[in-house]
Amino acid sequence: MTPEPRLAARRGRKPLKPTRGAIRPNPMSNWDTNIQEVRDSIILLKKELESAEAKDRLDAASRVLQCIDFMRQSNMGWVQFLSNPTLINQLDEEALKDIFERFRKMSVERIESDVDCINRYMFNLTRRTG
Repeated sequence: MTPEPRLAARRGRKPLKPTRGAIRPNPMSNWDTNIQEVRDSIILLKKELESAEAKDRLDAASRVLQCIDFMRQSNMGWVQFLSNPTLINQLDEEALKDIFERFRKMSVERIESDVDCINRYMFNLTRRTG
């Protein structure tokens, strides 16, 4: 088990990804059931994140990693979905443009956040150590 799942387990939180020995269902075996499970897991994580407060520096770093891990998993899910011609062909142009607009907005906000955090925190680290 990697350090993050162990830390999450110690804090009473479930790790976001299954351990090595976990049995993973075939994502295409039953699309409706799988996508409902994914949606339900995302909703539970959202509720957890909305009420989460970092107790100390280590917990803050752990929770940032949890958020990054969720975004990584989400992005991988979208890549799999958008790379599947069988599924993507079922969406019309309006739906794809809506999805694009959402991702465009999130990406711009993320870029702005990254630049802001770099300006606030990263330059100061460089000055302190270098």
